[in-house]
Amino acid sequence: MLLFQLEWSENSSQNFDDNIIMTSGFNLAGGSNVERYSWQGMPNSGEVRQFHPDHDFIVLSEFGQVFTGSATLYQVWKEEDNVTAEWFTTHENLVNSTLAGEGSFTYTDIDLVNRKSTARLEASTNRTSWTGYPYKYHLNLDYMKVVFDEGANFLCSIIIADDWTTWTTQVRDVLAGTTETINNPAPDKTVYITFSEDVSVNGSAFVAGDTLKLTSASFDLTASLNTKILTNFG
Repeated sequence: MLLFQLEWSENSSQNFDDNIIMTSGFNLAGGSNVERYSWQGMPNSGEVRQFHPDHDFIVLSEFGQVFTGSATLYQVWKEEDNVTAEWFTTHENLVNSTLAGEGSFTYTDIDLVNRKSTARLEASTNRTSWTGYPYKYHLNLDYMKVVFDEGANFLCSIIIADDWTTWTTQVRDVLAGTTETINNPAPDKTVYITFSEDVSVNGSAFVAGDTLKLTSASFDLTASLNTKILTNFG
């Protein structure tokens, strides 16, 4: 089983300008997973947590985690967390409102007595314009584990810039066998893009997981497989 530690030291991942750190995995074996035991030790963990403007049990995350394929999310919590069923209904609705039918996020088991939950995540690669990042907000729980199904690809960005709360994460897809002109989503900001598959950018080859710093207004991307693009800018 392959375990990705969501660490933010540059010894374990790629650091780009002290703005973001990227970790990735491709064509994963079933059961491969990412696991977080605590918010402590994460970037910005010493700061006051940033919460959703309408829900004090949902936290703004510095992670940008996208994947192709499907996965299962497990969470556990302590009695003093005072978790209620409303937490999960609200979180599920937030995620699916951003997905807008392109993929799905569903809590399949919520056990308030034993303090654990399970959710299924199904990705889509059909959204061909920049859109909001669906997993921008997490429940305010320390423990989280995502277990991937066979063949999934996974990209994880961690924003470590000092002004991390002002940064934006977006995603979009490019369909197999197509060439698309991709517009820079924020020409006046520092923009990084990462690919879930091998691609050609303006005629140059890049492999899955490569991260580029975007300085042009647009670029031409050719995809031989359905490809998800992750961008972070601030």
